[in-house]
Amino acid sequence: MRDDFSKATKITLAQRVGYLCSNPDCQKSTSGPSSNNEKSLIIGIAAHITAASKNGPRYDPSLSRKQRKNINNGIWLCSNCAGLIDKDQNQYSKQLLLEWKTVSEFRMTISLESLSARIGDEFISDNNGDISVRLKEKYKPFSLSNNKELIFSFHNRKLELQYYPYPQYWEKNYEYISWVSPYYYILPKLNQLYNDHEVSILHPFLQSVVHAGGVEGISSFLFNYTYRNTNVPTYDQFYAAIKNHFKGKHFDTALKPVGPIIYAQFENNEYKAHTYEGRAIELNQYIDNQSYEEILTMTNSSFWSQVYLDRGIEKSEFIPELLRNWERYWKEEIIKGERGEYVLEIIQKNKQQSWRALTLFSESYNDVGDIIDFAYDLDAMELYPMVVYSMLNIFEREESINLYCEYEFEYNDWECICIDKSEYGTPMIFLKEAYK
Repeated sequence: MRDDFSKATKITLAQRVGYLCSNPDCQKSTSGPSSNNEKSLIIGIAAHITAASKNGPRYDPSLSRKQRKNINNGIWLCSNCAGLIDKDQNQYSKQLLLEWKTVSEFRMTISLESLSARIGDEFISDNNGDISVRLKEKYKPFSLSNNKELIFSFHNRKLELQYYPYPQYWEKNYEYISWVSPYYYILPKLNQLYNDHEVSILHPFLQSVVHAGGVEGISSFLFNYTYRNTNVPTYDQFYAAIKNHFKGKHFDTALKPVGPIIYAQFENNEYKAHTYEGRAIELNQYIDNQSYEEILTMTNSSFWSQVYLDRGIEKSEFIPELLRNWERYWKEEIIKGERGEYVLEIIQKNKQQSWRALTLFSESYNDVGDIIDFAYDLDAMELYPMVVYSMLNIFEREESINLYCEYEFEYNDWECICIDKSEYGTPMIFLKEAYK
């Protein structure tokens, strides 16, 4: 029995690529007029990436019937390419088809974003309204000797980003881009993207992105691509909300994405825009990576206290979990010492101090109301983040992180800058001064 797509799924697959074939070497239109004036003609096919039935091309037995019929397992192709991929499944692998789909959908996203509408930033439009790659005066070379354009290279593939940074954005005799540049993170992100994808497919697409939007087009693309499978708002949604908040005035520099946060310079002040969804992604990464340093430095202990006090945990449940995490942490630290990464004697001394703090914490557990605050006072460096980590292993993590986000955005000087708070589905974007 075949697990075919529903009619709605087929239509959505076609619409997401503008009814164009997803094969980057084809891109043929699959929709046009019929001889009947009241009908249209469709020559495209919603093809399965992994087969709809057993013994089909690229069949994946690990998928359920529901997963085989899901839109994530589909790609829109013209009838010729749909037949081609099934005749040689070794050449047209699952990974390659996923690449085709991703690139085609992002190509359509870029065309819809109408980046040329942002007149006055990194690029301008010509008299015919077509996108031009000319740069404003501030981005032209400073002098003949300082003619430094930001160019990305990967295995002899060059991507000219059409960006001439200000002099203060360079370091070490114009050899490196400074972290203060709004495009500082572009090169490492591009490098990761090229490492993770089929370069022959990706490179021409990114060249078209540069042609349409210059370096900001790449910055926008990379942000949207990174968070494509999340509910984090798009780069353009951040842009619109921030610009609306500042009454349409131009920013001092381009927007600077750092993780799920967007930074903006306005009248010599730096602001950052964030969301519940983006913050939840960061917190989950800290927990998944058991990054105690980031829990300490990048989160607020008072908000974790509120999460704990909202529920509470019995000592008999909490201490065994904490002890397991403590033992795992110090085992890893000792291994690092034996490898020479740290001085082993110092690690042993720190472990003894940590054990004393853990013992006191356990003995006082039932006598203190706020164990998070108590752990922070005892040992902020190791015990406190370990207690937070242990708490989230016991509580339902998603619910706890959502609760943390509620406290952070309500009590931490954030201002909601949604364009229309009354409209359902409008992204909730928050803004505050970056260093406040």
